[in-house]
Amino acid sequence: MTKTLYENVENITAVAAALSQFGPKLVEPEKDMMIPYHPGAVKYFKEVGLLK
Repeated sequence: MTKTLYENVENITAVAAALSQFGPKLVEPEKDMMIPYHPGAVKYFKEVGLLK
């Protein structure tokens, strides 16, 4: 799901204005998150270089 969302962010924000702030700039290190990432999201973020 994470991969699909991030790879289609332009399409998503075009039809859902409320998600206009959604995107890679929201990816923070896990230690800074109030809720932990799903393991699949961590794998994707690492694959695309958004997390170390």
